[in-house]
Amino acid sequence: MEAPVTLGVFGAVLDGGLDYRPDPVSKTALGLLRHITLEDEWFLEAIVEGRFGAPRDESDACGIRGPVDAVARYRERVPALIARVREDRLDQRSD
Repeated sequence: MEAPVTLGVFGAVLDGGLDYRPDPVSKTALGLLRHITLEDEWFLEAIVEGRFGAPRDESDACGIRGPVDAVARYRERVPALIARVREDRLDQRSD
């Protein structure tokens, strides 16, 4: 239920504001886009796999250069992972 809200927040980030940070020690808006996208994916994969793997690379190499990229990656990967979590949960109930 939170995925649509997350995508709405991502969509509200302005391309011209990617360097914004609310505090000098905070991540930039771009850093937060990357962090939230990649951490949600990483966490869901850990649930499915039953273990935590290495954290995602949040550098430019991840391919998320702005809100459009974050939305696209989130839409591509997170719903499928949520479906896998639900599927695994149903399988466990029938055991």
